Amino acid sequence: SVEASRDGMWLAAQDHHGTAAEISRAISWLGHMPLTADRIYKWVERKRLPQRGHIIYRGREVPIYRIGDVAALVEASGNQKRAG
Repeated sequence: SVEASRDGMWLAAQDHHGTAAEISRAISWLGHMPLTADRIYKWVERKRLPQRGHIIYRGREVPIYRIGDVAALVEASGNQKRAG
């Protein structure tokens, strides 16, 4: 099924890295929750999400993050909304 395939991709992606834009698109596409790059940057600003390096994109350094770290924050955010 499509859902089983997405769940498999989700598990496989946990230790991969990406930019805030890439991760927000992936998490939104996989159906876990709508997520924007701005929310990821807010977690970084609040020191809840560590940067895991950077890539060079169009001549500038762009920070990258571990997908599993973002996923944990997404999960915690979802649990807070359900509890409230």
